[in-house]
Amino acid sequence: MKVISKKKNNLKHLYILCIFVLILFNCNYFRFGLKPANLEKSIEFEKGQYVIKDKRLKVKYVITGKEENNSHDDIIFYFHGFGRSELEWVEENGFGKVYYDVIKSNPEFYSIPVVSISLGGTFLFVEDAPAPFSADIETLFIEEIVPYFQNKLNKKGNVYLIGHSMGGFNALMLSLRNPSLFRCITAISPFVAPISPYSDDFQKKGEELKMSKFQVNMSKKMLTFAFPTEKKWLEYNPFYLVEKYEDNEKPYIFLSSATEDLPGFSESIDEFSGLLKKARFDYNYCSSKGDHKSVCFNLFYGFLDFIEYNNIRALQKTHFFPLK
Repeated sequence: MKVISKKKNNLKHLYILCIFVLILFNCNYFRFGLKPANLEKSIEFEKGQYVIKDKRLKVKYVITGKEENNSHDDIIFYFHGFGRSELEWVEENGFGKVYYDVIKSNPEFYSIPVVSISLGGTFLFVEDAPAPFSADIETLFIEEIVPYFQNKLNKKGNVYLIGHSMGGFNALMLSLRNPSLFRCITAISPFVAPISPYSDDFQKKGEELKMSKFQVNMSKKMLTFAFPTEKKWLEYNPFYLVEKYEDNEKPYIFLSSATEDLPGFSESIDEFSGLLKKARFDYNYCSSKGDHKSVCFNLFYGFLDFIEYNNIRALQKTHFFPLK
């Protein structure tokens, strides 16, 4: 009976997610969820995939900056937003274009390899993700995915993260839970939710953030699908992680929102920025002109400047990740 009940539960969860995705992609306001129609011609990249067989998980990736001559031993990972793909980093006039424009305009910055990854329908790096993804994605990223690309690119130094939207949530969560591994991250218009989806105030907060009733309800369904208990939500929510932060080592956070961002995003990010200040985190926050897919030039400038400063001070003395 328990096996049958579990299968029904898994099918129910998968059905809810499918309904959410279909509704999301048929709403014109959320068309950012499509794959890029055009790729940026000024960026050279390597495209590929590898399979973690024992987890039956396919990792698709795009690598940029691989052929650049530089003395850095570091590597950067990029996490795309919900419904996007690894190609988001190299889409026409996208985030990768802004990143490399900053490097071209500032010869003191070296081009560090950027690995943009996609894990398919696994849109959150959480432990025991709902079916059909039963792997511990956070541990898998740290113990399997990072070492794989470190060996592939022969880069054994520091690991930095860039994330957009839901990928920004992942970057924040990973750095706050593992500050010694991810010392500095950039979160572009990250998804951050100040109120638990299990709280009675969730609907009220959504209205304050000028979200429609439909958007609030779908956000609640998605979050309770990914985090089946409030305890699990609190273990990964960046707001709660900052409020209850106990580690002496804090990651440096670069944060941005957009003037015409999706409903609730800029307001929630503003609130998160205030929390970082109150908790005495080192961070930089800027607002870009444009929609959810825009980013300020200075965000990447600060991020790359931090990496340069980090290397000048010779902070990368230890190989933090297991090398295989």
